Amino acid sequence: MQSAVQNLMPKPVSQLEQPHAFEYPAHLRAAIEDLPACPGVYTFHGQEGDLPLYIGKSINLRGRVLSHLRNPDEASPNISQ
Repeated sequence: MQSAVQNLMPKPVSQLEQPHAFEYPAHLRAAIEDLPACPGVYTFHGQEGDLPLYIGKSINLRGRVLSHLRNPDEASPNISQ
């Protein structure tokens, strides 16, 4: 019983896992920096680039596009997708 209680005790800060910093792919970083945090429409294109794979709209383009580029492990723990 005592070991079960010890498992519930909070760990010291030095023993907590540090989250890794996510870096967006190098070929997207320049475009990401230019994304405005305002309403608008965005498109994702495939390698050929002729037809869009996805068209979206958002009240905050930067936040929405960045959310597409993160997987659930990289997203904030408060956000579920």
